[in-house]
Amino acid sequence: MANIRGIPIMLIVAILVSGLLLYLVFFVLDKYLITFFNKKRVYNRFYRVFSKVQLLGWFVWFVISVYFLILSSPIITLIFLIGIYLFTKDFWKNIYAGIFYINKLKEGDYIYISKLEIGGIIKKLLISDIKLQNSKKELIYVPYSLLTNSPLIRKEKSSNHYVNEFTLSTDELNIPLDDKRIKEVIINCPWTIISKPIDIDFIDTGKVRINVYTFSKDTAVKQKEFIISEFSK
Repeated sequence: MANIRGIPIMLIVAILVSGLLLYLVFFVLDKYLITFFNKKRVYNRFYRVFSKVQLLGWFVWFVISVYFLILSSPIITLIFLIGIYLFTKDFWKNIYAGIFYINKLKEGDYIYISKLEIGGIIKKLLISDIKLQNSKKELIYVPYSLLTNSPLIRKEKSSNHYVNEFTLSTDELNIPLDDKRIKEVIINCPWTIISKPIDIDFIDTGKVRINVYTFSKDTAVKQKEFIISEFSK
């Protein structure tokens, strides 16, 4: 094996080439082979298996690389470990944060991340991030680490709903009505089903019509009272 002043050149090249090949194999499987599965159940099952195989593949590559590097050069091994840590620290940070949230969240729940102003239904809890679908049917991938320092509102998805329509005015509340502030109050209301659309329509100067979903006619009254009380503070 070729060495230059104690540096195992051929071993380093072999590790880099094998890592690149492994990356290309997983990239092709993720981007192309997975698209051939049209049935949702088959796709989900395959993706779960693929994620585990991908993690196992990189783990085996890492262990084998470290083993041969230690036999050849402890100093190069230390440099390799530092490089791997710096290159993957964000990934592992999301993994650690995901362990904390994995038992607190589940697919179908609605969450709102106030710091990012992002909300949606959880479609998938992945290894390092959450796959959300917002009200526009857009898919959003949020790393777990972004949840750690942000207030998180979680609500379980409900099949029961009632459309609550009412009007607010600045004369009634004695404050200016702001679209962002209205949405924030509605989202924080315990009787709001946030997985449903929230429509805010400014119909006149100082007046706004709100269409929002709640659980029943009884909670519709409480919902309106809550929103008015929040604006009246």
